[in-house]
Amino acid sequence: MSFRTTFLIIILLVALAGIYFLFLYNPLDDKVEDEKPRIFQVYDLPKEKVSKLQLSYANESFQTLTISRIGNDWKFAAPITAHADSEKVKILLDDFLNKRVRQTLQVSDYDQYGLSNPTITVELWKDLSSEPKTFFIGKKGVNYSVYIKEKSEAHVFLIESSALDDMSKSPSDLRDRSLIKFNPNTITEIQFKKPEELQCQKDSESWKMIAPISVNADTRKIQNILSTLHKLQVSTFETDGDDATLSLEEYGLNQPRIEFTFKDDKNTFGIEIGSEVQSELNQESEDKKVFVRSIHQGGISTVSYKIMDLLNTTVFDLRDKRVLDFQRGDTTKFVIRKGTEELVGIKLDKDRWQLNTPNKIMADPQAVSDLLFGLDSLEAVAFVPDAATDLSSYGLNPPNMQVSLLIQGKNNPAVFLIGNFADDDTVFVKAYNSDQVARVKRDLIDNISKGVAWLRDKAIFDFTIEDPTGLTVKYHDEKNENETIAYTCQRLGSNWRLTSPVKENANNTEVNGILYDLIDLKAYEFATGSLKDDITGLNTPQIQITVELGPKKLLTIQIGRADASGHFYARLRHDPDQVFLIDPEVIPKLKTQLEWIRTTENE
Repeated sequence: MSFRTTFLIIILLVALAGIYFLFLYNPLDDKVEDEKPRIFQVYDLPKEKVSKLQLSYANESFQTLTISRIGNDWKFAAPITAHADSEKVKILLDDFLNKRVRQTLQVSDYDQYGLSNPTITVELWKDLSSEPKTFFIGKKGVNYSVYIKEKSEAHVFLIESSALDDMSKSPSDLRDRSLIKFNPNTITEIQFKKPEELQCQKDSESWKMIAPISVNADTRKIQNILSTLHKLQVSTFETDGDDATLSLEEYGLNQPRIEFTFKDDKNTFGIEIGSEVQSELNQESEDKKVFVRSIHQGGISTVSYKIMDLLNTTVFDLRDKRVLDFQRGDTTKFVIRKGTEELVGIKLDKDRWQLNTPNKIMADPQAVSDLLFGLDSLEAVAFVPDAATDLSSYGLNPPNMQVSLLIQGKNNPAVFLIGNFADDDTVFVKAYNSDQVARVKRDLIDNISKGVAWLRDKAIFDFTIEDPTGLTVKYHDEKNENETIAYTCQRLGSNWRLTSPVKENANNTEVNGILYDLIDLKAYEFATGSLKDDITGLNTPQIQITVELGPKKLLTIQIGRADASGHFYARLRHDPDQVFLIDPEVIPKLKTQLEWIRTTENE
């Protein structure tokens, strides 16, 4: 045969092979993917119906896992007794049961497919009273597949080889990493044995401390403890079962630093905190670890050191430290008594309060809000150890001050008694209906003692831009303190005119600017008690401004020296005894120069 003939035959065979593979060959794996059934379809095993699974391995380094469904949760039965991560179990079942049956083989020798001694045995129960569906996973095949066989069937089939990785799990892979599995809302009792012995019980929506004393507990703090514990995740699982009992000393749990138990209607939960994890990494990490033992499960694990901050608590920490219990939003009246003086505040509407002083002035809404919020949120920094019998020794019988709050819908007011200062600059206080004397920080008390000076409206003037008919400004010249700048303006219609020291049209914008600054002017703070003129400088004010609002109605503000904080003393001429402080930023605005008041057309 010639070379040419041989070459032509080769070309022909290649062409025939190409035609066959392009148009005639149809291997099983080239079927449309959706035509291949899934395991759950072939064996009627929807993942929602699986109630138990068991994984066994030929490799002895893997432990046999048995996990059962309990309600909506999954729990290990072997090799440990612990909660499984339900979401991870669902993913495991989904990965396996959704594998497609790529190809079915009729074979007689299972050994060559690794099925006589399978790599993994998967057992799935729908009904615990019947036999499980058992699948043997053997060797890997071609095209990223693995051989598998259902125990009761003779044939072998192929699925994706990823099943080997999907089903190769250790207990820690599937274990719920919650430190304790519980519902915070159903807990009815908590108890500490260390660092201090104390016990609290839930009463409706609030918590009460029942030992070592009977008082209201800090409901929000207890809720935070339970909520944080519920979310707390295990870093590493150390030991389980009997091994944990044998290892207590190793983990500092033979004498735990903290012992905490809590209960719901059915279960008692508990944890003990041992020693800190000793490692170079742990020392340098912001999130240090400690060893923790689950009392009700017996396992030892590590968690963030933050659990120490959470549970290292005392009787004082867990008791309700609020001094007065009332609804500030429903308060319609307050009365502050100090000696023989009495200040009454009446609520007019949502944000408006009136002080029943002799001339009935409006209250500062923010100051009243600070008063009510401050009393509602006021917490003790310490309590007198026992119920106080001699209240006079604390300045509480009679009280140095008393605040009464009338609450809408309540017959009796909430009454707050204020006594003496303690050595640490706190103040002894007491709710009228409580036997407990507490000490609180003095900030709010100092403000209450100021009375009208704190609670009155801080606005100095009450007029609109259309009201003034005249304006007189006097101030010391900054360049020459011995020289006084003074000018007077009168309104003519909607315009302003200078009448002194010259008679000409005034700059409306500059004059109105002064008026707007006065309208917006607020006292930084009203002074209490009398102040000497040589301190305030108000006997020779550096600024004096008079606003004429009509015939014989003049308002004059006098501004004197600055105090140590930089605020300036001021007063109204018609009320010389009431001195107040104003912010320094307003001073340059009020010292408007005469040249600015004069219009450019007069230059």
